Amino acid sequence: MLKIHTFPKDESKSNLYSVEINSKPVLCEFARVSAMPFNMPWPGHQRDLSQTEEAAFISFEGDENVKIKVTAAEVKTAAIRPLAKNVKPVINENTVEFSLAEYGGYVLEINGQHNALHIFYNPPRDFKAEADRDKQMGRTVYYYGAGLHNAGNIWLNSKTTVVIDNGAVVRGSFSAFGADDIKIMGYGILDGSNEIRTTDTACVYNLNRLALKEKYFPENYEEYAELLSKTDSLNGHFRFYRCENVYCEGVILKDCSNFCVVPAASNNVIIDNIKTIGMWRYNSDGIDIFNSSNVVVKNCFLRNFDDAMVIKGIYGWDFKNNEDILVENCVIWCDWGGALEIGAETNADEFKNITYKNCYIIHDSFGAMMRIHHHNRADIHSITYENIHCEFSADQMAPVFQKSDDEVYVDTPNSYQPYIFNMFVNADNLYGRENDHQQGPIHDITFKNIHLYIENGVFPMPQICMTGVDEKAYVKNINLENFYINGKAVKNISELNPEIRGTVSDINWK
Repeated sequence: MLKIHTFPKDESKSNLYSVEINSKPVLCEFARVSAMPFNMPWPGHQRDLSQTEEAAFISFEGDENVKIKVTAAEVKTAAIRPLAKNVKPVINENTVEFSLAEYGGYVLEINGQHNALHIFYNPPRDFKAEADRDKQMGRTVYYYGAGLHNAGNIWLNSKTTVVIDNGAVVRGSFSAFGADDIKIMGYGILDGSNEIRTTDTACVYNLNRLALKEKYFPENYEEYAELLSKTDSLNGHFRFYRCENVYCEGVILKDCSNFCVVPAASNNVIIDNIKTIGMWRYNSDGIDIFNSSNVVVKNCFLRNFDDAMVIKGIYGWDFKNNEDILVENCVIWCDWGGALEIGAETNADEFKNITYKNCYIIHDSFGAMMRIHHHNRADIHSITYENIHCEFSADQMAPVFQKSDDEVYVDTPNSYQPYIFNMFVNADNLYGRENDHQQGPIHDITFKNIHLYIENGVFPMPQICMTGVDEKAYVKNINLENFYINGKAVKNISELNPEIRGTVSDINWK
């Protein structure tokens, strides 16, 4: 069984490639992505399109091995990422052929990483039947079938199901406050291109913008709506504020104005097989978990211009810890920022029992593949990165902070590679409460079975970094177990070119 997902004809298509799946032609969808790691703090206007480029994506579902044939104007080289999946492309003149046996997100790069083809292979699902069952059970159901839908931002109540089915493009977003039992599902596209960021809008609802008393937060939607009226906050794709039992599956999230998915002060959240693509705008993060617990993120593909998969402690939401969080089997392409990150905002009493597992980082353009970026008071501990696959490319572009609108990006080849991991405590208390200069430690962190894929010609060699401040804001008890470079075991920590600064102790190498 093979079902190719076809979207409305008036949705932009990409002509970069001709694609066939099991000899069936497939139309490629258009996505705008960042062309270069060129970034600056929000300047009051959106990025210039000259900093972006075209990419393509296809989506399908099935229960069989699929054979894919891609034809391009010219094919010199081809790579299919994640490399750890060991999918071997066969080049024949200007075609590339390969087979996929495993569900997930893949990227075909022809002649380098620019203008890539993104491939989303999904397990078979009948979302329409599930929507019908939920309606019969008395749930509120929003069903979007094939076609274009201009939904705007919709606030969801408890016991609500949203289905964005195969072939649907929904322009809008979904939000909830204090709701219980929400499901958002489907293999369609949620398009955020209609939401425009301005000088007056905030990425997310930020209590720091209001004169609220310490750790105050509204207890009901009516209070919250009143507060929202005082600040103009963007909606992104999904916003779940103080919600319980949230389930998101399958949807393609495209062209967001800011952070795509935010569970804030929420509990029992599952995010499964979500894909983010077309993220080129400032601060278009992927999944940002704010002060939440019992969260599982799995099987997702995230390509974002800024942090891709990040756990944050946000001032105003910091009455709640980040704890009991699992991120597994995700593929990450980070065009700026941290791929698998904790921070930079770390307002909470604790970040604990957090695991990143079986993830594939295929590109990171600034910062680190794995990063704990600590600015505030939280005690960050009991964090595990396990079975993480990190790919370092010879055509890595050097990140540049843009200083003015008329500055032009200039790459300096062979000058930059992201850190393998970077853990550091900052002394500036950025993102914290006014006059709150408490800084917490980072301790009891494990990196286990870390696989590094380093292409020929990579320079400088990737490295690890740890930085502490003092006896209260330190880095301690770091366990490093089983690192590999191109399949070969790393025998000594010196091979990872460690940078150790400040108050750092008890690094345990196995």
